[in-house]
Amino acid sequence: MSASKTQINSYMKLDSVFGTHVPKKDEVEKEIQRKESLLKANKGIKNVSITRDFENYIFTVKFDFDNLDHFKEAYTILSSDKKTTVNVFPFTQSGNLFNREDKLQTLAKDAAKKKNEFALLFSQSKYTGIIHFPKEIVSCTNKVCKLSKDKKNLFITSSLENLVNLPDYLNTQIIFK
Repeated sequence: MSASKTQINSYMKLDSVFGTHVPKKDEVEKEIQRKESLLKANKGIKNVSITRDFENYIFTVKFDFDNLDHFKEAYTILSSDKKTTVNVFPFTQSGNLFNREDKLQTLAKDAAKKKNEFALLFSQSKYTGIIHFPKEIVSCTNKVCKLSKDKKNLFITSSLENLVNLPDYLNTQIIFK
């Protein structure tokens, strides 16, 4: 959201924008701390680190997990929203095959329809995903993903517009060595 920081700073001075409550910095910080505590309390999740840059609106969440079930628990903690009941966990694994099937696109598209007023903010926002694996990747079906030199890390960056308008943009199947 750093590209829209001027607009976000303007919104943060208001109580609501287009009928939607705008949380203050201390509310956002309290929610980050709550989620960080929940992650740290989970036995299968280690090395939890959440960085916050409220000046540029860049937030980073890092953690290690023992297996995909523990990652699913962490993902649920991070993505839980009292208003959302849709299961958006996009990852599955079977043996040396790992899949990411984007289910966030539907939610993003619904949000975009409801929030046309935020079009500029939405068009300038970026999504970055980095997934680290303990095994070497042999192949990846998503051509926009970049593979690290050691072939254990997958990197993708996108505008939020791509996530809304291209339903399969994040879909990826990975085969491990």
